[in-house]
Amino acid sequence: MKILFTCLILLNAVCVNSQILTKGFIIMPNKDTVYCSIVKLKNKKEDEKSNYKQIEIVDSLGAKRQLSPKDILGYRKGDVIYKSANFYGDDIFMKLLVEGSAMLYYYSSGPDDERYIFKRKLEKDYGVMNSDTSFDTLVGFNGGAQGSRTAAIIIVHREKAFISYFSEYFKDCSSVVNKIKSGFYTREDMTEIFKEYNAKMN
Repeated sequence: MKILFTCLILLNAVCVNSQILTKGFIIMPNKDTVYCSIVKLKNKKEDEKSNYKQIEIVDSLGAKRQLSPKDILGYRKGDVIYKSANFYGDDIFMKLLVEGSAMLYYYSSGPDDERYIFKRKLEKDYGVMNSDTSFDTLVGFNGGAQGSRTAAIIIVHREKAFISYFSEYFKDCSSVVNKIKSGFYTREDMTEIFKEYNAKMN
């Protein structure tokens, strides 16, 4: 049975009952897109933190409803897209940073736990760069798909430095590799690295 409900559609950043509502949409488990208003916390840091765990929407009657990564496949809040995933046994929303031949996502549960999650379209598994610049391969991880919640996730730890790992990962794009090896690109430039790779490979 399809889950159907109507969301209240408002202009960007409308304030109702001291709450800020932002225009967006959610992707239902049946892949239907439902446009709605999503609550945005006034505290920017708290709002950013909550985006990875749960969101609150407002329905057509003005009632609020909380949604977790188990409830939906993903959502768009303002101009930012998040995708549901089961990550290290924890249900999360990961933020889409770069879309293209190579996809780049970001997840953080705090200042000491930040991860970049990435995959090229033809790759089966996702790669992960952890806060300490160690790398994991998530075998069987399929972010946002219903099957990812029951699939076994095998962590393959790989002790490789940033330059070594991404020089090999992007070996089909010499301009990106040269910038990584020269130090022009560092781990703080992940978004720019993936954007350049996609531009060169298209």
